[in-house]
Amino acid sequence: MSGDSNVIADVLSHADGLTVVWDDAHQSFFHHVWLRDNCRCEGCYHPQTRERLVDAMSLPLDIVPASVESLPDGVRAVWPDGHVSRFPAAFLRTHCYAPSSRERRREVHRHWRGNDLADDPPRITYATAMADDAGLAAFCELLWSVGLVLVQAVPDTDTAVPDLCGRISWMRETNFGVDFEVIAEIEPNNVAYTAIELDHHTDLPNREMPPGVQFLHCRRADAPGGASTLVDGFAAAAMLAERDPEAYALLTSVEVPYVFHDDDYDIRWAAPVIGVRHDGTLRDIRYHNALMAPLDLEPDLVKATYTALQAYAATLREPGMALEYRMNPGEMMVFNNRRVLHGRRAFDPGGGKRHLHGAYVDIDELRSKMRVLARTSGNAP
Repeated sequence: MSGDSNVIADVLSHADGLTVVWDDAHQSFFHHVWLRDNCRCEGCYHPQTRERLVDAMSLPLDIVPASVESLPDGVRAVWPDGHVSRFPAAFLRTHCYAPSSRERRREVHRHWRGNDLADDPPRITYATAMADDAGLAAFCELLWSVGLVLVQAVPDTDTAVPDLCGRISWMRETNFGVDFEVIAEIEPNNVAYTAIELDHHTDLPNREMPPGVQFLHCRRADAPGGASTLVDGFAAAAMLAERDPEAYALLTSVEVPYVFHDDDYDIRWAAPVIGVRHDGTLRDIRYHNALMAPLDLEPDLVKATYTALQAYAATLREPGMALEYRMNPGEMMVFNNRRVLHGRRAFDPGGGKRHLHGAYVDIDELRSKMRVLARTSGNAP
């Protein structure tokens, strides 16, 4: 990681691995089987495709190198079959799996309440994000750490959204198309296409893999009302975990069903409202009251799940939690749909038109672009 020393002070051998002692006093233990599995020579790691050629499933779990040597720039190991592996110091430090190193590598998300951002939401100009890699990196970092970015001075063109999405990757197609227009319709198939108030929600939780990043470009905003509301679902989840651990535990384990169905589609999926990784860190949020299907749970979990859902909803709806912002033409709100819940105040379609142009890009593509930009700028670990 940035700031860590890549200078090896000593290498200590043990029965099942070795410890690299760094000159900043940090110690990294590596199992022998891990080292053999991660040899980066051309016979073990394809230099063009960057894919592993070692069959980890066939390695002896008790493998021990015949010899280990500390070099000025890394570690050299000779294995019983004569194979030689060289491990650069930077590679070993980057992939150290000591608990303290793994903790530092955890993804950092800046939790917020709406009051925190009301006076100065994260923002960037469209021209900056489009101009070069530095501007795109700044846009992506804000989007990932905070979960939302207000893009300003957006050109009033049909390609403004696709062009910005294209700076990251391709747009994610759904049953609403590759991109979509949010306009009040006479016969809508989704409440977004009405003028009524929309409660905080994430889009398409009824899909196995909901879209990651949502782009909403304001083209018209003549109608009175219609302010956007955004809530940090991660911040609300952390608050719930502290206040009501039982409700939090239920929402991280019980699968809540969601469904979207119209004349052409019937798309269903069930998953916890609060997604967590095996280490307990937050992964994503799936929450959409309008799309929730009838709960299909063991009887003793039904009322408890409603109680937990209401506790989370109450947290989301607390005064000061939501950022309320009325977008104007030439502005685009971009946010992490797997973290930030969005909604809308009601508006009067009789008083004018409200028109948003939207699209999605998957989280995988955002994170990939961030890593590639870091690598090309020399800031990758």
